[in-house]
Amino acid sequence: MELTFLAGASLVAALIVLLIGYITFRRAYRVAAPNEALVITGRAPARVKGGDIDLESGTRIVVGSRAFVRPLFDRAHSVSLSSRQINVEVESQSVDGIFLRLQAVAQVKIGEEVGEIRKAAQRFLDQQDKIDSYSQEILSGALRAVVGTLTVTAVLQDRTTFALKVQENAVDSMNNQGLVIDTLQIISVADDGDYLRNLGRPEASKKEQEARIAESEARRTSTEAENRDSQKIAESQKELDLRNATIAKETAEQRAEAEAAQELARSRQRQQVLDEQQKIADQENDLRERELVREIRKPADAQEYAAGRQADAERYAREQESKAALIEAQNEAESVRARGVAEADATRAKGEADAASIQANAEAYQQFNEAAVLSQVLEALPGIAREIAAPMSNIDSLSIVSSDGESKLSQNVSAGMARTMESVQSATGLDIKSLIESALSGRDRSETVANVASQVDAEPEATDVPSEKPAE
Repeated sequence: MELTFLAGASLVAALIVLLIGYITFRRAYRVAAPNEALVITGRAPARVKGGDIDLESGTRIVVGSRAFVRPLFDRAHSVSLSSRQINVEVESQSVDGIFLRLQAVAQVKIGEEVGEIRKAAQRFLDQQDKIDSYSQEILSGALRAVVGTLTVTAVLQDRTTFALKVQENAVDSMNNQGLVIDTLQIISVADDGDYLRNLGRPEASKKEQEARIAESEARRTSTEAENRDSQKIAESQKELDLRNATIAKETAEQRAEAEAAQELARSRQRQQVLDEQQKIADQENDLRERELVREIRKPADAQEYAAGRQADAERYAREQESKAALIEAQNEAESVRARGVAEADATRAKGEADAASIQANAEAYQQFNEAAVLSQVLEALPGIAREIAAPMSNIDSLSIVSSDGESKLSQNVSAGMARTMESVQSATGLDIKSLIESALSGRDRSETVANVASQVDAEPEATDVPSEKPAE
């Protein structure tokens, strides 16, 4: 068991040692990036002839390569070789006394040479962010110095030369710090007044005039060329149209001739076909005629003969039937005549009897006096009262709203009869009321009226009067 524990402890220790060794190796093995320079220090400086110490020999510079940094003995420092954009704005006076404002942009970086990297590391290793401000100051001074030696025209017309002079003026100061200027461009040049604007106006006016003249000349030349081209195009189009018209005419004539020839050939072919069809039709007609003679005419002749014989037989039968019908009609006419004479005699006898009856009634009516007429009227009054009261028999339940009670029904019937007698008087001229009054003169009027009223009242009682319901 102790052996197992020792073996495990040894394995863990070995793993720890390997891990420490791997971490140490990873930290000691350094590879420089493309935009980076490694400054490795820690080696002892070498001595040169004369006993002096070479301080640079103790520093190694690694650019775009790899190096092994000894743990506990060496230290590696990173220096960026990336380009930096420096914006420069200065105000300076030119040699001809014009105050100018200039803007420029420069691309500055640490040089790629070992010596330049060593100089930059000695000056900016711990303050690389100060490179921008330092470069800006150097370039501003160089820009002022160069502007003071040039005229405004030189600055404006040859900016490339101006930028090169600024670089030449600043290159020594930059190189002493391990810095190099990749590019320098003048962005703008301005002044406080209108000097720069007026400076270019004569030249601008001249150029504008030349441009207008050149433009006018070019427009005139272009117009003339266009006109000539248009004329040539029109002439060419005319020739083309004439040629197309000639070709179209010839084509139309040839097409018409071809169509006429084709139509003539088709007409001849159709005529030949018609002739052949006519011959075939004639042959078919002859054949059909012979077939009709065989199939129709001969059977028709036989049928005609048979029809004639049948018609003779039917005619004879009809003649016989007509004779029999004539004899029967004559017998029927004699019978009808006899019945008519008998019916006429009976009708005449009946009419004579009716006439005698009517004559007797008329003579009897002429002999009627007022008493007989009154008797007939009194016989008719109950029927009239019955017809007046008939609508009440169709009423199931009747409510009378009156203080008179049931006597109102009799009064209504009496009123209806009075209106009926008035209607008879207006239609026939017979005054039933006057007739009754004249018949009752000399007698007890009250007794007669009571008798008449009793007769009138007796008739409604015989009819079916609906049950009366007192008004609520």
